[in-house]
Amino acid sequence: MKNVTKFWGSKNDLDELRRELTKAGFEEHDDHVIHASENPIPPSLQIAILIGIGKCVKHFLKTRGKRMVTRLRDGEITIIKGDFTAEEIERLLKTSHGFDIQDDMEKPADPQIKA
Repeated sequence: MKNVTKFWGSKNDLDELRRELTKAGFEEHDDHVIHASENPIPPSLQIAILIGIGKCVKHFLKTRGKRMVTRLRDGEITIIKGDFTAEEIERLLKTSHGFDIQDDMEKPADPQIKA
């Protein structure tokens, strides 16, 4: 079986990532997925990690101000950002079976807090 990773995020984020990957020729996978019958499942997108996906993910992250976060079994957190190289992104995508898409924008400083 190919190395497959799942991305979770808002419907909008997943739709934009799906469009980016589809333009580059990547297809979704639905192999060996268990669908819940009662509890709602958060929106997700499952993609095989193939050569070239790093470039698409990099473009998505960089142009939309996003990052991808996963927690590994040992508790370590891996974060992928748009300023990583495409090769580095591909390598990191292979380290986990799922990433959460999050905003990567810095929050503006609170004027009420004095340094």
